[in-house]
Amino acid sequence: MLIQPFVENALIHGLIGKKAGEKKLNLRFLNNGDHYVIEIEDNGIGRHHKIHKLRNKKEKSHGIRITEKRLKMIEENNQNKNSVVIVDKYDSNSQPNGTKVIVKIYNP
Repeated sequence: MLIQPFVENALIHGLIGKKAGEKKLNLRFLNNGDHYVIEIEDNGIGRHHKIHKLRNKKEKSHGIRITEKRLKMIEENNQNKNSVVIVDKYDSNSQPNGTKVIVKIYNP
C-alpha cells in the first residue's frame, strides 16, 4: 500500500504520456542498515508540466499525502525516521526525463 500510489503515478502520469522511445519502470527494494529503501523510477515525461499546474493550488497529490500519513503511523516515537523523497530527472539537454521516488522505512 505504501508504494502503490507512486507506481500508479509513474504509469499514468509518466509513461503513458511518453510518445517516443522505450518506456521503463524500475522498482528496487534494498535493506540499507537501519532502513528499508524502496525506489520507484521511471523514464517518462517527468513531473514538469504537472508541477506548474499544482504550484497554483499549493497542495500535494492525495496518494503522496496518504502515504506520508501511513509512514507516520508506523513510526515509533514519531521521530520522522521514515521519509519520501521525489527527484525530478533531467537529460543532458535539461529536458524532463522521468521521476525517481525514494521511500525510506525505519528498520530498528
